[in-house]
Amino acid sequence: MLTLYHLWLDPFSRMVRVILAEKGLDFDMVVEKTWDRRPEFLALNPAGTVPVLVEDKKSYSHALVVAEYLNEKHPNPDLL
Repeated sequence: MLTLYHLWLDPFSRMVRVILAEKGLDFDMVVEKTWDRRPEFLALNPAGTVPVLVEDKKSYSHALVVAEYLNEKHPNPDLL
């Protein structure tokens, strides 16, 4: 299952949400208050930024990295 750590008003998080929706993928969303600097979140992304996509205990951070990963794993429709 895909889990997206995001902030609602962050444009990079929105880009990833749109990609996930356009590809028709099921995913859970977790609002991450990056200013809290939670140790659990920092273990996923030491930079402490969103968006972070987690799948199969692997995390992918930064919107362009997530977009490329999703496009390679789910090529249809091609959004890049």
